Amino acid sequence: MAEQVIDYVLNLKRPLFLFVDATGSIIKNNFDIVDKRIFVYAAVVAGSTDYSPLDVTSFISSKHGVKDVSIFAEYLADTMRRLSTKKVVVDKIETDFSLVLMQSFCRAFNGCKLSIYLNQTFKEIHGKNTKTCLVVLHVCSSHLIKTIKKQIDSHIADEDAKKLALNAINQLIHSTSLEEAAEIVERLYVLFGCEYRHANFAIYCNYLKDQTNETEEINACDAETRCKISEKDVHDDTKKESPFYEYFQTIKNDCDRKGGFSENQNIFYTPKFMNYVFDFLLPYYSTWSGAMLKQFNMLRDSNAPVENYWKIEKQYILNNRKNIQLERYIKIKEEITMQRLRERKFSLQTTRVLKKRKEANNES
Repeated sequence: MAEQVIDYVLNLKRPLFLFVDATGSIIKNNFDIVDKRIFVYAAVVAGSTDYSPLDVTSFISSKHGVKDVSIFAEYLADTMRRLSTKKVVVDKIETDFSLVLMQSFCRAFNGCKLSIYLNQTFKEIHGKNTKTCLVVLHVCSSHLIKTIKKQIDSHIADEDAKKLALNAINQLIHSTSLEEAAEIVERLYVLFGCEYRHANFAIYCNYLKDQTNETEEINACDAETRCKISEKDVHDDTKKESPFYEYFQTIKNDCDRKGGFSENQNIFYTPKFMNYVFDFLLPYYSTWSGAMLKQFNMLRDSNAPVENYWKIEKQYILNNRKNIQLERYIKIKEEITMQRLRERKFSLQTTRVLKKRKEANNES
């Protein structure tokens, strides 16, 4: 079944994007695995006004480390290469901010660790390298904003300061060059990372206000609680080897060296938030900014297709039933996937799509 779907997907119009995510609210755990949820991982291609998102392949597991998820990613990558004549079988893979997913799919589709991918993309963005033949890894902009917003809400008390910080993050997400990002990071650091007020404090505040009039958030993504995967080892190794980490640390150090600080306390000073930005966000700059997306004429993207896929599956196929038996789920899954494939191949439309179109026509 999977090969039929993959063969169909490989013949779709390029660029080809895969959207990858996992959910733990479908399959019942009847396997006496203590404190373990059964997760379904899926890689889907986006739907359209006529078709639902299509599940390219799925993976069911109670283990969620890099070794475990890599089995799924490598099967998909190997099968696509075997059925395709193209060197790069996929143009972009979208995930949430999960280092396990990013590391696993980077190894499978690019044949290298995430840290090597960061080095290659740094050279490309910095103009020191020609365009690489790499599958682009991108973190869902919506998930990223929600993740950072939690950090902002937990560390920054002032409401105006929260808006400025979130505006800065939005600007970074839309940035397409290191020079542009460096300018934003310098202002963000002066406002939130320096204990004393800088001479340009008011100017930088206005800069962040003016650049983004309204904070953008994509609300199409489900805020489902996911498994708490320990990613510390992946992060520690990757951060140390990331050229983006060193690049933005230099921006920070240069800012300290330049001076321009008064004796007045900076009311926005929030070192914990800035530590998060420099240690956990900026080392992965090429995976969540517009720097690698601009080749597709995009500045941001989201995992909405796979989130919509889960929503359709849970609501219309499983009738909002939770924790169904594994065997039953696999049977339903196979039937539905083949049905969706037939719909696309023969230009059929689902009852759900026809109903939505009829409702839209009635409203207009």
